[in-house]
Amino acid sequence: MRSHTKRVYLLFLLSFLILLVSGCHEKEDKKSFFRNDEATEWAESLPDKIDGNYLQVIDCYDYAGYPTYQEAFSDRDFVKNLRSFNEHLHDEYSYFELSFQSAQKIGYYNGDIDFVLDNDKTMFNQKIQLNGKQTYVTTLKTVMLDFGISQILEEHIDSGRTFEATDYEVKDRKIPVILGSEYAKEYAIGDELELNYLSLDVIFTVVGFLKPDTSFTILNQEIVLDNYICIPAFETNMKSDPQNKLFLELFNIQKNKGMILIPDSCSEEEVEKYRKMISESAKEYGLYFDVATLQTDILIE
Repeated sequence: MRSHTKRVYLLFLLSFLILLVSGCHEKEDKKSFFRNDEATEWAESLPDKIDGNYLQVIDCYDYAGYPTYQEAFSDRDFVKNLRSFNEHLHDEYSYFELSFQSAQKIGYYNGDIDFVLDNDKTMFNQKIQLNGKQTYVTTLKTVMLDFGISQILEEHIDSGRTFEATDYEVKDRKIPVILGSEYAKEYAIGDELELNYLSLDVIFTVVGFLKPDTSFTILNQEIVLDNYICIPAFETNMKSDPQNKLFLELFNIQKNKGMILIPDSCSEEEVEKYRKMISESAKEYGLYFDVATLQTDILIE
């Protein structure tokens, strides 16, 4: 999972830098562009447990024999199709949105490298040209959590709170976050972090801190969340236009790379059936998705 995640992170960073250098990314008026109606009903309808056996949905872009991301992004209906496919996943499966992805600090980053993706020095204060001036970008460890998963985190909250249904009703660019325990040395409840999230400038508002050593075990890998930023897998009805097109493309790809519940100990033949169902369903929307064949449980401790 690490190599695939890093590949996507690097793509996001590259796409973001291309967008910035080209001058296409402009600030929008601060107005409500996230859905805030019916979101509470939506959130409360989500599954509230993650016990069971899962397969991870993955995208196929940039792999041999499949379109590149840039080719996919040229489709004017790409975002609409991604949203439709997401509805299909929720309608047809017990589906959790769980995705490890990047947020970036634009400008010099004074934090510790332990907060940086993969502890990779090449992603720490990387020099870029922005609006004709040199600045820096640092890619931080981030995870996007479904409402159901966030409720299981409640017993792992050290201070503050876990996400509530209303946290998935984001009204502007202020997004609530739960931070890993190491962040508590520098931040407090209510503090704000100005970061860039999938090419969109946002303000993360701290609502809680996790207990030390809280971790996910998934795909045979334990991921300790002490240095992570946890964000809600919120919904958005933002319209696709030149100012936010890249964000919507990247964001909706991530929302479709969650986990589907399957029976315990599926045979290889049964897993192949799931692969075929997901792949064929995605193609109905003009998309290319698959599932990783490794079966996994999801353990939070």
